[in-house]
Parts: sequence; structure tokens; C-alpha cells
Amino acid sequence: LDSSEKRYRHLVENSLGLICTHDLDGIVLSVNPAAANSLGYEPRDGIGRNLRDFLSPPTRHRFDRYLARIKEHAHDSGVMRVVRKDGTERVWMYRNILYTEPGVRPYVLGHAIDVTERASAEEAVRRSHVQTLEATSRLAGRVAHAFNNLLTVIIGSTEILLADQPLDADMRAQLQAIMRAATRGASVT
Repeated sequence: LDSSEKRYRHLVENSLGLICTHDLDGIVLSVNPAAANSLGYEPRDGIGRNLRDFLSPPTRHRFDRYLARIKEHAHDSGVMRVVRKDGTERVWMYRNILYTEPGVRPYVLGHAIDVTERASAEEAVRRSHVQTLEATSRLAGRVAHAFNNLLTVIIGSTEILLADQPLDADMRAQLQAIMRAATRGASVT
């Protein structure tokens, strides 16, 4: 190898980024130590295997669409769930590019970063947000119920006063205004 090839080999082998190559059928051609370590394997363990084998079983059906996008657009990016050797799942964000050169079989160069912790934190924030919305909704329901109970007392008392008492016109108008406001408030709740 010449010195520039050695530099690039060292760059790939020592990169913190997850790097691999695969053919247009998904067969892994090369994998750097960071990608292999993220999966709990040695780099040589992945070579010759289909990339689909490393995907989380519920997401493997998407692999054919991924290959189709690569063939059609010469690139693809997104998020994939992979399974480590120990069975645990990791989340990778990837950007893969198809390379075609005269006289060389086409291959896909894959770049990824492991975003498992970030995805877990985002999910925790989402769950927390949902729980906060649910708690706010329950509180709003309780407040509306309590307010409606108060309005029921006001409406009932006003009806009694309007029915049982001889009232002058001004007092009757004020009680009717109270009744209208309480009734509007009840319709809001």
C-alpha cells in the first residue's frame, strides 16, 4: 500500500464512526472495528454475512426497500435498529452511498453513528411529555367538574329566588343576569 492508502486505512480502522461496505445484495465486504464493536463482534465476523442478519427482526422487512432506494438514488439515510451479538438492540443513524467505478463491482459505503442513548433519552422525554399532558388533562377535568358543581348551586339558588320571592324589576334583572352568566359558564365547562 502507498502512504495515502495507509492513511485512509488507519483513518477508517481508528474512526469512532461506524463504517462498512456491502454489495448490492447486502453482503458485507468490510467493516471497521467501531462498527463491529458496536455489534459485539470482531470485524472479520461480519464479512460475508448479509447486513439484513444484523437488523432487528421486526425491521428486517424494510431491507429490500433500502436496497431498492440505494439502487435507484445511489444513496440512502435514516435510522436502523440493529441487534448485538448478545441480543440487545442498538439504534444507528446512517448515511450510505453507492459507488460505481468502471471495472469494479458496485459497492455501498455505509457511515453510521450509534444514537441509542439519544434515542432512549428522546423516548423518555416523549413519555414524560405524554404523562404531563395526561396529568394536565385529568386536572382540567377535575377543575371543570368542581366549577360545574359550583355553577349548579348558583343556578339552583337563583332559580329558587326567582320563583319564590316577589322581586322588584331591578332585583329580577340582576338575578336573571346571574342565571345567564352561570348558564354560559356551565356550557363552557
